[in-house]
Amino acid sequence: MVLTVLMAIKNKKTNDEDLLKLKTDLFRSMYARNMDKTSMRPLAGFLKMYMHFSKPESYRIFNNEIKTITNNNITMGIEELVLHLTEQKGIEKGKVEGKVEGKVEEVRNLITKLGLSDEQAADVAGVTIEFVKQIRATLKNQ
Repeated sequence: MVLTVLMAIKNKKTNDEDLLKLKTDLFRSMYARNMDKTSMRPLAGFLKMYMHFSKPESYRIFNNEIKTITNNNITMGIEELVLHLTEQKGIEKGKVEGKVEGKVEEVRNLITKLGLSDEQAADVAGVTIEFVKQIRATLKNQ
């Protein structure tokens, strides 16, 4: 879909009317396919944010077209979309960091409280031996 847009723009100079038709048709196609919101939001964001009109009026027309297509059922504007995507990335990053911190603490306890070898601690914690060695090295440096 995005490739279609890029090729159309690259192959000819597009004016606002052509770009408006292209963007509207693409959005209509996505909406008609009943794409789930998680898949549709980034594509809709791409259409809105990275395919620029030369006339400000064209943005208003495009937004009105989207409202018409969706029967005014759009719950997020661009600012909310960007905020939502940023928030989701932050949540995912936090989950990963939390899991790593949890594994660090688990390995630290296996080493200090139970006196397990690197291999044993790695096996119990479900991490690599290299990970355990890194934790053991930080313990020695403290």
